[in-house]
Amino acid sequence: MLALFEISPISILKAAFLVLSVLITSVLVTGIAQADPITIYTTELDGHHQQDLRGRYDQIVLSAARQQDLKVDFRFMPPARAILQFSKCEDCCVSPCNEDPEISHCPGATLSDVWDKVELHAFSLRPDAPDLAIDNLKTLNVGAIQGMPLGSKVETNLTDIRRVDTPRAAVNMLTLGRLDVFLGWIPETLVYFRVNDIPVPDYDAKNPMKSVPIGIACKGSQSLRLIDAVNTYLRQAPQTSGTAQGTSSNPDG
Repeated sequence: MLALFEISPISILKAAFLVLSVLITSVLVTGIAQADPITIYTTELDGHHQQDLRGRYDQIVLSAARQQDLKVDFRFMPPARAILQFSKCEDCCVSPCNEDPEISHCPGATLSDVWDKVELHAFSLRPDAPDLAIDNLKTLNVGAIQGMPLGSKVETNLTDIRRVDTPRAAVNMLTLGRLDVFLGWIPETLVYFRVNDIPVPDYDAKNPMKSVPIGIACKGSQSLRLIDAVNTYLRQAPQTSGTAQGTSSNPDG
């Protein structure tokens, strides 16, 4: 009877080989999954998100990802396309984003801790310095970039709004007197003026019409790991110098 329960050395070796094979396969699969970069849809904004990945927001993401051994792939494209791609994906990120229900473009996503804020300001060239309080917008000719959200509180106080393609076009209309006010988000609008060597119209830097906290937003189990990494990094409040490395791509050339 005992012979029935005897295990040959060959059987033991086969079993050990099978277990080892399963472990190796598991490690390889896990390694491949971890190697897949997390896609981040974004728009180039000098000083914040840049093709060379040396912008402020780029460096926050890259430093956070490096601490957690995550890989990221920035996909630079126009704002509308970045939002569209994020809405269609199942596991990806978009940056920057916010949770303001009036202007958020990342529903269903998880937002990181705040790393900055954007402000809506009123720019004007009128010599009489009109009162640019929200309640007074109804009496003014107001312009804004095509497709740019302003928030319901601002929009309900506009009798009419002239949509333009670029801040340069808005400044031209301010100069010609066709607009009293141009509404633009900072820092994006100031970056545009600086890059294009356009003198900045008058605005009240201390009194924005709207202020919105921003961070990076992600959805999907893999990408949500980046949210945890960014939050950990931001809460450490590190003082860093130099730049982290990552990859970027520009589908629009």
